[in-house]
This record gives sequence, structure tokens and C-alpha cells, in this order.
Amino acid sequence: MNIRKNFGAAVSPSIASATAAISEVAARVGDPLFLVGGAVRDSLLGREVKEVDFVFVGDVAHLASEVERSGLGRQVASSQFLTAKLQVGDSVFDIVTARGESYKRPGALPTVHRGDLQADLARRDFTVNAMAVSLTPGTGYMTLIDPLRGQVDLEDRVLRALHPGSFRDDATRVFRAARYASRLGFRVDPSTAEWIGQDGHHLDAISPDRLRHEFDRCWDEPAPERVLELLDAWGALTAVHEALSWTREASKGFGLARTSRPSDVPRDSVYWAAMGMHAIVPHDADGLAARLNLQSDDARAFFDGRSWSTSPGSRLQMLLDSGVAPSEVVHLLDEVELPVVIAAAAVAVGPPAEALSTYIEKLRLTRPFLNGDDLIEMGVAEGPLIGDLLRRLRTTRIDGESTSAADERSLVFKWTERSDNYEGEELRSPPADSALRLSRWNRMSCT
Repeated sequence: MNIRKNFGAAVSPSIASATAAISEVAARVGDPLFLVGGAVRDSLLGREVKEVDFVFVGDVAHLASEVERSGLGRQVASSQFLTAKLQVGDSVFDIVTARGESYKRPGALPTVHRGDLQADLARRDFTVNAMAVSLTPGTGYMTLIDPLRGQVDLEDRVLRALHPGSFRDDATRVFRAARYASRLGFRVDPSTAEWIGQDGHHLDAISPDRLRHEFDRCWDEPAPERVLELLDAWGALTAVHEALSWTREASKGFGLARTSRPSDVPRDSVYWAAMGMHAIVPHDADGLAARLNLQSDDARAFFDGRSWSTSPGSRLQMLLDSGVAPSEVVHLLDEVELPVVIAAAAVAVGPPAEALSTYIEKLRLTRPFLNGDDLIEMGVAEGPLIGDLLRRLRTTRIDGESTSAADERSLVFKWTERSDNYEGEELRSPPADSALRLSRWNRMSCT
């Protein structure tokens, strides 16, 4: 079977052109080059292909240098696993030396050795990913090579592992199974499901950074909550850490956070906040964070999500119950990481849901009509007073006490004890204990 048309329809013209050009360089080198993996699978499924992987039955370093020498592209990375990355135009291509591999123990990285195409396909995870396409120029260009009947499983929409020890060799394949099954709508072959149940516990031997990377890949999926549902059903989440759990509420929260997230808010932080909020036994959040080696923004979102219900969430409910002005709610939520607010809004009900939604969609972005330059032109001295005035002006706008720049100018005159006729006169700063710090803010800070 020739998949030239399938591939041409699945990739951009630039990727198709670069693939043909790299194949010409490989032909000059004199060793076979093959298209492999997801690009073959998705071309046959009629899905868009954005990433292309090659297997080269020869010296990858030599091929990479020839690509550079030809002016076609440049090598941007290589590794001890006999691989290289080539950048051609705006696209990056992974090229691996045809190889076999073995695992000294569960959780270990593979020991690789050079092999032929058959050995390379046999080391892969699932039959639908173990197909290749010849890139040798001529009549055989784009001919499908399918020794493990991946095309049959593709047509039957079945995900089938290659051998019983697959998940013992590399337990991260459990995550891959969940991602593919969710994304492609495939069912898992019964034997493969049995092997997952038998060896999924080897996830406890995977390093923290590799595990975290698997979760990061879940976040790239169209519906990560469905991936996590499968992982939970297979016992994989508790294999990662005993404190991980999954519920219907968690799936709902992930789904709503995913669809409601504003484009200016980091996606991954929203998901980690939702994980902390819904998917962790409270007493062992530290344990899971350490198990995944969470860092920086992800760790902060995770822990803030964990503490939402007992800290900001409870304070929000108290404020709403007391009938406060909108600005007091805004002041509270301004102190919370925005991804946490979004994750909380996804599952909130009643007044908290309305308050959170209004904050996310409108009030967090509300600023005074005037800016610092306007205040300086009015005669306000540069310094802390400018910031104090702008914060108070924002409060009055949020609470509907000012609706125009003119309103705000009048308020500035009032607060600085000046009349409207300020031209040529120096405005006096109010005393340090002036009313610039609203009593509402003071009351809230003591809550």
C-alpha cells in the first residue's frame, strides 16, 4: 500500500517538501530512511500530522552532517540514544538510528544498540505505532511496511501492546495507552489491559521528572480529564502516589476549567491547581509534589489549589455572606493565583460562582480611567501617593462610585483636600493615616 496521498493531505506543504528533501540526502548517503510512528498512524487515520519522526538504517550523525552541508537544515540536538533533531525551515524532525533496546530493570532507561528496521519496529509500544513508510526515492517511495498488523488494529480501533513485558520494561507506556485511547477513541485490547493491570505498579520505579513529564503530556491532550479517568480505572494514579485519587467532581472541574480558561492564563498552572483542589488526599500534598518534583509555577498552583477551600474559599464565602462591596471580593481574589481562581470557579455554585466568574471575566481587568501620568499632570507629587490614589480609584470604579475620568478627577481633588481650581497650585499630600486606605480593606485584612 502506498500512502503518498494520505501523507500529503495530513501534513503542511513545507513538511512534505522537507521530508522529500531529507529522503534525497539519505539516498545520496546510501542508507534507507523510513517514516515511522505517529505520522504514519495519523496519516492513515486522516488526522493532521504536525510532527514527523524518521528511522535511518545508518549513521544518524553522518546524515545530520550531510543535511547541514547541503544547506537544507541544521542539527539542533543529539543524544546517547542514537538520535538527532534536524531543523528544516520552521519544522523540527526527529531522526533515530534503527535500533534494538533492552531494559536492565523496571523504570530504567533502555540500553540501545544498532539494529535493522524490523528490530526498531519491534521495540515500540503499540502495533498502531509500529508501522513504517519507505522514503527511498523512486517507485517504492511512501510504501507502507507493516509487519505487526498495525493497520488491521487501526481499522478495528484497537490499541494493542507488542508483548507481555511491555509495561514492565517501560511503565510510562501506561500513560501513553491512556492518552492514545482517549485521543483516538480506541478500545484497549483485553490482553493489553491485563498486562497493564499486571505491571502498571512499576510506575513506582519511574523517576520524578519522567513522571511529571507524563502529566505534562496529559495536559497537551484535548480532554486530559478523560486520560486521568482511564489511568485511575487502571490503578495507575495510586501507583504514582497513594494520595492521588479521581472522582466525578474532579473530571467535571477539569473539563469546565479547560473550556472556560481565558487565553491569557497559563494552561498547565490551571490543571495543577485543579489537581491540588480535587485529586489529592489533603494530608499528603507534600508527598505528591515531591514524587513529581513539582517546581515553580506548577508547585505554587498545586499547593494554592489544595488550600483554596480552607483559606481563600472560606474567606470569600464569609465576605459574600456579609454583603460587602464588589471591591472587597476583588481585593481578596487579587491575592490568589489566577489559575486557582479559574479552577475554583469551574466547580463553584451559587453566589461564589457568580463572584468568581465576574472577577475572571471583568473585574480582574478593571483599571481606573486615569493613570499615573494623569495624576502627575494634576499636580500630584511622584511617589507612593500615586499608587495609593490609583488603587483607590480602581476601587471606586469597581464599586460603581465613578463612571468617568471626570468623576475620578473630582475624587482626587476631594481626597487631596483641594478644590476644582487646582491650576498653578501645589497639591498637598494627605497625612499618612488618611482615608486613602479604605476601612473596608482594613476590615477584610483582619478576617
